[in-house]
Amino acid sequence: MRLQRHQYVLIALILALGAFNLARRHRMHPQTSPVQKPIARGTSPAWPFFDTAASFRDAPDAQFQPALKALAQSIDGTNAVAIPPQASKDEGADLHGCQTWLLFYRQEHLHPSNKPDWRAQMQRHVESCVAHHRDIAQ
Repeated sequence: MRLQRHQYVLIALILALGAFNLARRHRMHPQTSPVQKPIARGTSPAWPFFDTAASFRDAPDAQFQPALKALAQSIDGTNAVAIPPQASKDEGADLHGCQTWLLFYRQEHLHPSNKPDWRAQMQRHVESCVAHHRDIAQ
């Protein structure tokens, strides 16, 4: 079977359109990962208490509850005497958010659900709080 001239033109147009779309998609979605800005770690004196509580997140209740109580007391103490006021307010919000996610993680550890993405989200959040001392939910 021999192709006619207009069929060759159509094939060339289809190939050109495909190449154009590939080039356009490559320009729109570069394959290199974006440069991530360094995340400033929190400076509140309560963060070490969060780190301790997070280290006991899978431990029995007898180990976890005292660490959680110390964290709650340190957050309250930090919010009461922190200077400067705006920085302490932000740090307190971060600490409260991370504490909440730690409690969610703990609840999921004790009573697992059948939603694997929920556990992964909680684990990712708590690990981010530990690594960066920032609440990523904001």
